[in-house]
Parts: sequence; C-alpha cells; structure tokens
Amino acid sequence: MPDVSRLPEIIDASAAVAHRITGIESAFGVGTGDVVDLYTGLAVPAQPSNALSIGPGVHVSRWPRSWSIKWLSATVCEITWLIPMDVSLLGPDLPTLLSQAAALLTAYVAMFAQYSQLGGRCNSALITGGQPRQDPPTLELDLTVVERLNFELQPGGVI
Repeated sequence: MPDVSRLPEIIDASAAVAHRITGIESAFGVGTGDVVDLYTGLAVPAQPSNALSIGPGVHVSRWPRSWSIKWLSATVCEITWLIPMDVSLLGPDLPTLLSQAAALLTAYVAMFAQYSQLGGRCNSALITGGQPRQDPPTLELDLTVVERLNFELQPGGVI
C-alpha cells in the first residue's frame, strides 16, 4: 500500500514531546485525536485561538510554514517540513525573556534529539532554528521534519 503523509500526527506528536519538558504546562497541536500526550493521558488538543495568552509555559505546534521535496527515485521522495512551534514565556523585559529562552532552547534541543523520530512517525524531527519575540513574550522554534514516502507506483504509464 502506498505511503500517505502523517503530517497531522507529526504536528500533534511534536506537541506531546514538548509537553515532557520541565516548565511546559500545556501543549497544543492540530487535534487529530490520534496522538496521546503521555503527560496528561489524553489526546493532544487543537490550539485555542488564545493559546499563547493563557500564560507562561504554553506550547503550540502549528501547520508547516514551508516544505521542500527531494525525489530519491521515481517513486520515493523525502518531504522536509518546517513546522513552527511557539512557547509562551513570562519575560516583561528583554534580559528576562532571553534568560528564559536560553534555558528552554537547550531543553527543547535535547528532548527532540531524544525523540527525533516522534514515535516512528517520521525519519527525523530536530530543532533547527528559532528566535525570541518580545510582544507577546514567546520563544519561536523551527522544527525541521523529514518524512520519507514510497508511493509504490509503476512509473511511465499511458496518458
């Protein structure tokens, strides 16, 4: 059977992984219902529109900002997804914000290195960039996910 992208599950799994980080109080994804957050024992919920204003320690995994496709053969490709993730912080001023962001950044890098295949849903999922944002106080992170798909097609065909 040909592969199908597991992107919605990947986004929810990234939220479930983030929720394991100390200081992350709530985690939201796209809400497929297919990924259980081991911290709460419940399915990862879809983000409410006010997620980042709930308070500090709220993680949100979003739909991809961009993607690229690399063909490995006529029937196999790797899709690289750039998934934006945001974490709300306290930081009323830039030094406080940066000190919180630095501590969380290292925790995120380590946690995603440990769970780099998101429970077998992708080939790799690693933090590759980000930046602090002052208004609202947020740490923006880029999760780069590589997903390999085999379409099991017979190339050629008659049109």
